[in-house]
Amino acid sequence: ENLWGRSQVVISIASKKYLVGVAIAKLLKRETFNLYRSMKVKGIEVARASSEQVEFLMRTGAVKRGTRSVTLVSYENAKSFVNSTSIMN
Repeated sequence: ENLWGRSQVVISIASKKYLVGVAIAKLLKRETFNLYRSMKVKGIEVARASSEQVEFLMRTGAVKRGTRSVTLVSYENAKSFVNSTSIMN
């Protein structure tokens, strides 16, 4: 999906949509640790994908081969967070 002028992977799990955390960090030019900390402070839940989900994401090309962990952020919360971040305004 094209968000903020860039293609973003949108992942659907059990009828919920997520964005990949590292892609948001890259977009905002932030370290993942700092991004997730900022999100948690704002009450945004971040979830770690299971090993089976990571395998699936690698097979489908959603994340790079060799990825060991993937952090997922709720689609709507991620959009609101990015839209409220000054670099995107």
